[in-house]
Amino acid sequence: MQRSRKLGIVLVLVLIAMPTIGATAFSSAAAVGGHSAGGRVIYRGRSAPLRRLAGRVRTVAPIRRPSLLPGGFNGRVQANLAHIDQVNALEDGEGGESVEGPSAPKAAALHTDLSAPGVLGSWEGANSYANDWSFGGNQFSVEPPDQGLCAGNGDVFETVNQVIQIYDHDGTPLLYGTPFFPGSPPVGLALNEFYGFPPSLDFNTGVFGPFSGDVSCYYDQASQRWFHLMFSIEQDPVTGAFTGNMALELAVSASSDPLGVWNFYEIPAQNNGTQGTPDHGCDLGSCFGDFPHIGADANAIVLTTNEYSFFGNDYNGVQLYALSKADLAAGSPTPSMVYLQNLDVPALGQGGFTAWPATSEPASYDPSNGGTEYLVSSTAGDGTETGNTTGSSDKMVVWALTNTSSLDSGGPDLGLQQAVVTTIPYVLPPKSFMRSHGPLPLLDCINMGSACPALNLPDPPFVQPGPYALDSSDTRVLSSAFQDGVLWTTLGTGLQGIGGSSYDFANDLQQEKLDTKAGVAYFGFQPSWSGGMLGATVAQQGYVTVNGADLTYPSLAMGPNGVGYIGATLVGPKFFASPAYVKIGLGVQPAVVGVVTKGAGPNDGFTGTWQGDFQPRWGDYGYAVPDDDGSFWFAAEYTQSRCGFGAFSRDITCGFSRGIFENWSTRVTHLSG
Repeated sequence: MQRSRKLGIVLVLVLIAMPTIGATAFSSAAAVGGHSAGGRVIYRGRSAPLRRLAGRVRTVAPIRRPSLLPGGFNGRVQANLAHIDQVNALEDGEGGESVEGPSAPKAAALHTDLSAPGVLGSWEGANSYANDWSFGGNQFSVEPPDQGLCAGNGDVFETVNQVIQIYDHDGTPLLYGTPFFPGSPPVGLALNEFYGFPPSLDFNTGVFGPFSGDVSCYYDQASQRWFHLMFSIEQDPVTGAFTGNMALELAVSASSDPLGVWNFYEIPAQNNGTQGTPDHGCDLGSCFGDFPHIGADANAIVLTTNEYSFFGNDYNGVQLYALSKADLAAGSPTPSMVYLQNLDVPALGQGGFTAWPATSEPASYDPSNGGTEYLVSSTAGDGTETGNTTGSSDKMVVWALTNTSSLDSGGPDLGLQQAVVTTIPYVLPPKSFMRSHGPLPLLDCINMGSACPALNLPDPPFVQPGPYALDSSDTRVLSSAFQDGVLWTTLGTGLQGIGGSSYDFANDLQQEKLDTKAGVAYFGFQPSWSGGMLGATVAQQGYVTVNGADLTYPSLAMGPNGVGYIGATLVGPKFFASPAYVKIGLGVQPAVVGVVTKGAGPNDGFTGTWQGDFQPRWGDYGYAVPDDDGSFWFAAEYTQSRCGFGAFSRDITCGFSRGIFENWSTRVTHLSG
């Protein structure tokens, strides 16, 4: 979940090589604003081995008129609507206004290749049906899916809000889970099911458990361990109201087998002085650690969040948790952890925002300074967090967490430095125009209100046109990889050209085309050290764009020899949301954008409607990762379900292809090295 945008996307891409530009360095943790008082990690115990999928499941038609659901179908609908209202209240704004027209950067476009060069395999991953109907059907509808992906040792681990699934390299799902419908395809394990929590809402008893989301995962080749990260938000067990308590939940496999035993750790993060947390003085009593991510070097597992007031409007900067990798890999109940709080960017006088910790292959770990883990952040955001209200920037921040080897003895000597680097400009992207002329059964039903035969919904304030444009993120970084001495990252940016849409009340919620589109900016930074001071220069940077369409939520993975891939979702006036990718690297100028498969229909989720505050959410994460065999994997959101109003009225799952209030799917793709 991106807290800067309320809950509620072909082509020709290009990369432009740029000359090296200088950097400004900062040299101490004190200058960055970090201190390590407070914070603790709690060991929650071990799981039994995960139950493998045995044999094939016979698929039968789903229940055609789901009137026998737990708590009654109308109760399920009303519970979802109440939960949507609560999550909307947690979110604190609509994001900044996109930078349009000539002020957006200009870039040439690449052509697309529908033959998908370099693809070794691809399959539909988790979808909104699996999310809604796992854990015996005791799940909320959620949008967006917040996808994460990790791979190694012959397995592929996918995580979304709010399900995990594990595949072999042929795409066979290995976790059947506990679906509600008899004869269902595999649904995987719900997040709460995996972590041993009760359901977010048990529809049989009406009891609320924790609400979980914002997922990431990572396979560490050196320790041969799998790591999964999410947040949990405490709900009142009777009313379901958020209490203000929340935590980071970290699961660590006990072996290289993700289907084996896992150890579970919890870091309280409400930071109001309770449960061993420091008191950050957040409005109305509690803080909220949003957008958690995970990275690692040889010694440390590093987690970061953006901290807001849970119920108010404060923003406190980046929170960084460094844990001993050796302790976690050994399953220690008392792993060493150092917590650096409220990190900002003194050189620019602004708060730190989405400092994404890098992952590396073991040969690329930086042993200097007692072990160094690099992070990277942007400096525009949407203005809420950084204080930069222009919607644009030409500065990026390279961070270095030093002496990570000291974590094995408690971490007393960790250091943190920054280098502010001048780069090509990037600006807030517009919403993405989505192809019209496709079925929108949920929007049709919402417009009908109580007259809709499929759902008992409130009557709408007005009839909303459709389809609606899709969210394109802001300018936060969306990946980070340190490989062969270069720190790579990517983010979304507005670029000149048709593709974007102004979707708001000023144009009656119509998809009006803009002369600005959503595209990708990528950066490769080369950190350096002189007299103990961090510096950084630009090794390569550029834009990625396509003609007449948008690229959103880019992810990036790098392998040996400085070569890798950017993955993204492609969407536009002529395309439903589709997974796409482009090869990049030092000195590698991409010639073509591969399209894995075309999306089948428009997005039809609640967040684009009045039920979701007209904030059509999409993505939050795509993920790209290298495998330990030299190949690559990437995952992106797309639309696989194409279901008309009549079919939706007869079968709320549309043949196991969609959820009640959303129709997102994910695509997992295997790429050659």
